[in-house]
Amino acid sequence: MDAAQKVSNASFSLKDITLVWWRRRCDDVKRGSDPITSYDEFKRELKKQFYPKDAEYEARAKLRCIQHQDGKIRGYVKEFQELLLEIPSMEEQDALFCFLDGLRGRARI
Repeated sequence: MDAAQKVSNASFSLKDITLVWWRRRCDDVKRGSDPITSYDEFKRELKKQFYPKDAEYEARAKLRCIQHQDGKIRGYVKEFQELLLEIPSMEEQDALFCFLDGLRGRARI
């Protein structure tokens, strides 16, 4: 599958506001803007348009605060994993440390 076909296939999955963005982007190309020529460029532009600039910072701040409370661990694991998805630069050892720290709970001073 070539790059243009990959971008075209990905664009079929867009919905709601992302589809509106894509249609506007296609109209801009018809008016002379440079087309998206690779799937990586497509992902970069989509992320630039819809991914909050400070999402990673906010996720790191939340990650420092979450703790497993009494009861099932499933909710803690789910929340931790969702936050981790927002922090692509986090090393595995750091993630493990944060997970275990929240699992045990912080010592109160």
